[in-house]
Amino acid sequence: MQLPIAAIRALAPTIALAALVAAPSFAAGLAADFPSPVASDAGPARVAVVEGDFLGPNGESMRPQMRRHFAAMCEALEAAGVPYTTTSDTRVVKEGLSGVRLAILPYNRAVSPIELQRLLAFVRGGGKLIVCFLGPPDLLAAICVRADAIVKSSGTGQFAGIALQGSILPGLPPAFTQETTWVRRAAPLAGARALGSWQSADGKHSGIPGAIISQTGAYLSCALLPSGDLESQASFIRAICGFLIPAIWRDAIPLTPDDIRPLGNYQSLGHLQRALLDRGKAGEDISRCMGALNGVVQTLKLARGAADATDYLRAARFADQARAAARTVYWMSYPSKNGEMRGVWACNSASPSWDAAMKSLRGANINAVFPYVCSSGVAWYDSRYLPRASQTDYLALAVQAGRKYGVPVHARTLGLYAMCAPSAFIDRLREQGRLMVSPSGKTKNWLCPVNPANRRLIRQLAVEIVSRYPVDGFQIDYMRYPGEQYCFCPLCRKAFQEYVGATISNLPEAVKKGPLRDKFLDWRRKQVTDLVREIGNDILAVRPDVIISAAVFINWEDHRNGFAQDWKKWVDWGLVDMVCPMNYTPSNDRFTLYTQRQVKWVGKQVPLCPGIGVNADNMTFPGPQGLLDQITIARNMDTDGWVIFNYYDGLVSDYLPYLKLGATSAPSTFNPFRRAIMPPTGG
Repeated sequence: MQLPIAAIRALAPTIALAALVAAPSFAAGLAADFPSPVASDAGPARVAVVEGDFLGPNGESMRPQMRRHFAAMCEALEAAGVPYTTTSDTRVVKEGLSGVRLAILPYNRAVSPIELQRLLAFVRGGGKLIVCFLGPPDLLAAICVRADAIVKSSGTGQFAGIALQGSILPGLPPAFTQETTWVRRAAPLAGARALGSWQSADGKHSGIPGAIISQTGAYLSCALLPSGDLESQASFIRAICGFLIPAIWRDAIPLTPDDIRPLGNYQSLGHLQRALLDRGKAGEDISRCMGALNGVVQTLKLARGAADATDYLRAARFADQARAAARTVYWMSYPSKNGEMRGVWACNSASPSWDAAMKSLRGANINAVFPYVCSSGVAWYDSRYLPRASQTDYLALAVQAGRKYGVPVHARTLGLYAMCAPSAFIDRLREQGRLMVSPSGKTKNWLCPVNPANRRLIRQLAVEIVSRYPVDGFQIDYMRYPGEQYCFCPLCRKAFQEYVGATISNLPEAVKKGPLRDKFLDWRRKQVTDLVREIGNDILAVRPDVIISAAVFINWEDHRNGFAQDWKKWVDWGLVDMVCPMNYTPSNDRFTLYTQRQVKWVGKQVPLCPGIGVNADNMTFPGPQGLLDQITIARNMDTDGWVIFNYYDGLVSDYLPYLKLGATSAPSTFNPFRRAIMPPTGG
């Protein structure tokens, strides 16, 4: 039989201590044939999250996915205030689940026969299970669930969340919000019932149950994702856990700042409170944070009062408010620093418009944006020298919006790279011998810097941009070769032989190793560095107020050989006003290593503003905490600021709100010192 929904709904308005902590009272509203949840329910609740480290045959590639689901479940429990411990498939096989009353399987794709028997014995002994997405049939049957085929979403928004029947379980939110690609069809067996079904972004129900609950456990037909709505995830998981182990409701209520844990990089709100007081004693103004923290303390008192009155639903609502406010205090605790560059790289356009983008950036006190405005093959502005990508002058729109909201615009050009160039233009460049050539004779959509026509074009573009548009800065990007194997066009072959003063009959083989290799690499670096110098002199001749910067590769020592980008020399010779190494990595340790070396190479000759790869290709960034960690690293190393890659809708929704609470809560005026003249040609 199924759970009597009317009896359960009767519990919804107010959950009192007798209903939550005493198992017989809680079970009284259920069907008579259900046993009491656990005889020792009055003791401390124990929940274990089982990491799915058994991946099965050919399953190793799924390890990152498994870890994402495991981490998302742990994050939801932390947000819900549910105390938990962690274990793994391996440890369950070796040790079982001793002392645990509820086990959660967030994504366990290859439960072994031994582990299955241990889990079944755990349920027979009164333990409860929550299984997400995958699970052996016998295990699902133990929680009164039959699972069928896995279904893939046919398009964006098909599985946007689960519409929940909030009155079925006390504390159940109206919806579980998470955009999901894969769900699994499942049906409740006797003794279980569905809590809701998957629906699309436009509200259409799929008929596929989102969750199923029974006296022995619960099934969620997807795995939790870190991209889901954490608040709804947390409320959903807590309601299920609290139904299965009622004492969890009591344990999920924080009563003091030390009970709100963890909190970002602090063990608890209490630890943050003490750290703030220490900062105040050192002379820092902490009044803003302490005012907000006192509000959290007052909300905790309300939670305690409701808990003392055994009104646990009301206590949980106050607790959630306190946790949310505590997280706000945490983001506020990051100090704002004046004088630093706070930049954002961008494409030619911004969503939904440059006006909206600049308003959002200004609201977070971002003080520079670097949109790309042309490659060497196409322009996103009204150019006299390049084909236009469209009739829209994106640079004009960016500058207009930047001026309106007070966000400086640094026009970024893609150097020697002819990205997005029309095929007819590339064909013409190829016919004119202006493209780079590989050792095998194949052309690359990059302009050879040895060709005078190419150098003239790139210099003309720089002058055109700074003279016709009131930009605040000009940034050189892609000012390099695409790799060590370039370029061997006829002009390069001739020019290199003139450089070494000898005829070389066996190019390119002669420069693969030996003394000629070093000379070839030196010569390539000279072509790029001379072009950077020429661009700078041309800009200074018409707009001496423009900040000239360069987006550069991480490792100057190696990349100066592979890509001929000798950017330390650009710094040493004063060819740029600012350098922005693209330190894209999710690892704080790597970011620290990269920045340490760059600080040494630059030596405070010009501002150093490392790039942070929030939205870099082929990289999963760890959210706003990762951004603030890397900003803090850059600040602690006394860099002159930072630049985020890159502007997109997610930056506005998922990152800027956290920055403007603390790290960029006050404006910053960035004034790089400027060189008087460019060094003379030579060197």
